[in-house]
Amino acid sequence: RPAGSGTAQEKVQQYRAEHPEANATEVARALGISRTTVYKWWNGEADPKYVRKNEPKVQVQKDEKFDWRAALADAVGIPRENVDEFLEKMKNEEE
Repeated sequence: RPAGSGTAQEKVQQYRAEHPEANATEVARALGISRTTVYKWWNGEADPKYVRKNEPKVQVQKDEKFDWRAALADAVGIPRENVDEFLEKMKNEEE
């Protein structure tokens, strides 16, 4: 952030004080920031709903292979043992 530019919190608070009728979209456009950032600071302090949580992402071991057949079966709601039959049916419908 450039020196003297102020924080998003300060910008949102100042703009809202000067333009109390403005909605979040108008504030975001005027300040050149996202609506999510505006909502985060709407009431002067960070709304927990808009604060990033440092939750661990799902991790896959390097030696673990992605099971696309299982993912497809889960996505289309079929038993995993019917994936080949499903793919054949889709292939025949395309022809």
